[in-house]
Amino acid sequence: MQSVQYATRIAACFVVLAACATPTPIPRTSRAASAPSVSGAAVAAAAPGRHARRPLGSVPLPRPIAIVAGARAAFAISHVAGERIAWVRRIEEANGAFGPLLAFEGENVVGAFDVGDDTSIATSDGRRICVAYFRGHAHVPEKRGCAEIAPSIVARLGDRLALVELEIAPPAPKRRAHVDVGVRCASFAGDFDASTTRTGLSFDRPLLGMTIVDAASRAGALDLLWYEPAPKRTRSRLGSARLGVGTIGADGAFDTKSRRALYDAELEYGGLAGRRGARLVARDGVTALVSSAARGALCEAVQVEPTLGAAASAPVACAIDPAGLAAGTSDETKLAPILALDPRRAPG
Repeated sequence: MQSVQYATRIAACFVVLAACATPTPIPRTSRAASAPSVSGAAVAAAAPGRHARRPLGSVPLPRPIAIVAGARAAFAISHVAGERIAWVRRIEEANGAFGPLLAFEGENVVGAFDVGDDTSIATSDGRRICVAYFRGHAHVPEKRGCAEIAPSIVARLGDRLALVELEIAPPAPKRRAHVDVGVRCASFAGDFDASTTRTGLSFDRPLLGMTIVDAASRAGALDLLWYEPAPKRTRSRLGSARLGVGTIGADGAFDTKSRRALYDAELEYGGLAGRRGARLVARDGVTALVSSAARGALCEAVQVEPTLGAAASAPVACAIDPAGLAAGTSDETKLAPILALDPRRAPG
């Protein structure tokens, strides 16, 4: 029942985040500096909070919480639109120990990554991406670098970070446009490659803004999910579209044999008819596409990489372990106690 204990420890982190007072945030650095650093005084440990720690549920959470799973840790990430500070806290998988509460001023957290016992945090202020490397449980980044780029996705690819950039053929305002996918790599300490390399993946976007949907990292691979037009005839004036999925290898090249197309449907503004909440989830070398037929409907999971499987649906497994459901390895008897805890990505 290790998974039940881990879920309980993650739930406990919500109380800790809610109860902590504000530490000194990492300030947004000047855009004129290409690779700014942060001084030792820029970040401080979180002080004991104003609120007494009470059982989960009795403390109102001031901001939504997202859990990003890693190989050895998970991360509680919190940021509310309109607030200038984003928060991150690491949770060790082995023993549930909490790392320091980190605050980033004027930036959105776009990725949190465990690097052995260390942590790498990627943030963006809309024009630049910055990557900060924290040694152990340090409150201050050992190194931080920035680059003036605006990638669509930041994800782990092997022992580096992959910044997925899109080159959209002119005229960009056109409803359909050709998209070439490139990758610029960066170290977990914020050392960025000087240029972007084309991956060999390209597709046509069906509508303005409908390009990359999601990404999921596996060992030595990065799986991408995107929208593309579909040949299916429809009465909809927008036409039809589908979801495409494929893999970028550790060398940054797209594996053409991995390309697949799923769920041909009528195109709607911002999505597909009868297909909601599409996202990728990876675990144990398997990537699953998770979605539902309608809002409020049961979700279903289908393995899409490294091989294509059949869609499966089970309320408990799809909610807690969709990748395991798709791969046929989930155990609902162990997952049911986790679901009984009523876990949520956000309060409310």
